[in-house]
Amino acid sequence: MGPVDDAGYYSFSNGVVQGSLGDHGFVQLVTFVWFAMDTSSSPNLNSEWFATAPGAPYRTAIAVAGGLLAIVLLCALAHPRR
Repeated sequence: MGPVDDAGYYSFSNGVVQGSLGDHGFVQLVTFVWFAMDTSSSPNLNSEWFATAPGAPYRTAIAVAGGLLAIVLLCALAHPRR
């Protein structure tokens, strides 16, 4: 168990629902959900599908950010000064 899991278990077992039968089960459920979200939503940034393949999410995000930056800069340059 990590520090978040330990803190969650401590708060539920010693403060919120002290002594109830369901607190340990609830904490186990929250721990399972947290672990599943943490492992499934943490991509390897160096893997081919994420960074280097055509249409990869990382390359797409860089292209969109660059396009938006170009649009903002062009609008700033075209804006007349008063």
